[in-house]
Amino acid sequence: MKFKLSSIASKIRITLIAGLAIALLIGANEFSVLIFQANELEKGRTKLSLYQVIIDNELSRLQHLPALLAQEVEFGNADRLNKEFKSIAISSQAEAIYALDQSGETVAASNFDQPQTFLGQNYQFRRYFIEAMKGLETSFFAIGATTSRPGYFLAAPIVDTVNPIGTMVVKLDLTALNNALESTGDKVVVTNKDGIVVLSSVPDFRYRSTRKISAEKMLKISDERQFGNEILKPLKWTIGRDTIFVDSQNYLLLEEQLKKKDWLLFYLADANVARARAFTVSSILAALMVSASALLFIIRERRVRRELESSQKDRRRLQREIEVRRKAEKRLESAQTALKRTSKLAALGQLSASVTHELGQPISAMKNHIAAELLVNTSGSKVMNSLSGIVDRMDNITKQLKFFATPDADFKENLDIYEIAKRAVELMRYDFEHQKVDVQVHTPTSRWLVSGNAQRLEQVIINILRNSLIAMRGTIDKRIEISQKQDQEFCTLSISDNGHGLLGQSLDQIIEPFHTTGPSGKGMGLGLAISSTIIEEHGGTISAADIKQGGVLFEIKIPRSNG
Repeated sequence: MKFKLSSIASKIRITLIAGLAIALLIGANEFSVLIFQANELEKGRTKLSLYQVIIDNELSRLQHLPALLAQEVEFGNADRLNKEFKSIAISSQAEAIYALDQSGETVAASNFDQPQTFLGQNYQFRRYFIEAMKGLETSFFAIGATTSRPGYFLAAPIVDTVNPIGTMVVKLDLTALNNALESTGDKVVVTNKDGIVVLSSVPDFRYRSTRKISAEKMLKISDERQFGNEILKPLKWTIGRDTIFVDSQNYLLLEEQLKKKDWLLFYLADANVARARAFTVSSILAALMVSASALLFIIRERRVRRELESSQKDRRRLQREIEVRRKAEKRLESAQTALKRTSKLAALGQLSASVTHELGQPISAMKNHIAAELLVNTSGSKVMNSLSGIVDRMDNITKQLKFFATPDADFKENLDIYEIAKRAVELMRYDFEHQKVDVQVHTPTSRWLVSGNAQRLEQVIINILRNSLIAMRGTIDKRIEISQKQDQEFCTLSISDNGHGLLGQSLDQIIEPFHTTGPSGKGMGLGLAISSTIIEEHGGTISAADIKQGGVLFEIKIPRSNG
């Protein structure tokens, strides 16, 4: 009787264990799915950030060019405009640069000598023309009415004295960007405000709508010929929580807004990958459980103990992996910041080459005319003196821009950084005396040489001194101190002032091109950006920090010369 009771109890125990094992397998499978989905989403976020930087940089790299060119357009000389537009298009890597008159007809174009030239074409139906004639700067995606290639159009009004008299247009060809996305093998989608796919790594997704488009909107799109002959057939696009069904295929979904606020960037990761990995894990777990069940009654206590130990190890391993991923995220953020700044400086270099080339000769001509007028009228005209100041400012701006279009210098000369600092102070002597600034240049106890370019290092010091002059406006007893120290590897030049300080900003912020804390119209915000680039070319670093007593301490660290 006892045997029968024991047998029944054993069967019940086995049944309970089997049920528990099945429930455990189901739970483990679902948990594994969540873990692997999280892993896929984590990898997707990294890729999404990179694609966001690439697309934003491509769309914004020439956004200021139409407004700059619009100021120089004179409709009376089409031949000159054709040649100038062609030169700028080549240097800026724009597909086309063209000017429309008040009726929307193209009067000058960079592709004037090409079979598919825009000359004589009328684009009054384009939205960018309509908005520009209202005095607005705008951007617009469309399939080319002449070339049938997808393009991103940047436009600005051409104004006489008050009213728009035409439109300046720059077109970026997006074919290469689409091809680059396609070559990655990832599924990347960009939609406009109407939910229409304008960019995608999947050719079949392009120019399809992710939501229903009203008849009124379709009529407007047709009138503007935005998508040429494309049908804009619907894309079966159903968004859930972190998932999306596209044409009945399930994906994990990541979404980000681009700098063009009404455009959305989507990254689609295959959801089946996570389930396949989870199934593999569950299968392995099931096999282990079947094998372990045969030994359960013999080694139960030892098995429980080993599982507990294994669980603790897995937990510690998972914690280590989480920490590694956090560090990787920080490194990625730093890399993305550097990539954005590098892309901005590269685009600025391309634009600067064109702008300085086109503005250099007119500025020189204006300076000669003003000098001739002042020579004749020795008493001096207030208007001419004012114009002379404006032209000098334009010349200074082009000189700053020219830096970004100039290749890196070849640094081979051994230099005394102390002597360069003294020379920079001497060059700014008039400014210091005019603003009553007490400048102290401390002689170092020992002097070592650095390898570099004297003119560029002198420019760095002058830029920092000018920044200090701006920061000390309104300060009583203005002071600047310059000192030098060195160790076995580096020479360090310190420049401090008693101005208003960094105003809560970081060094990365103040060295951004066109960032300035000075009054409007008193600088382009390129000085510290130029200085940072020069010091990097010398293999050194530049830092800035607030002083407790007030002011800023700049430190320039450059490797010592071996010569």
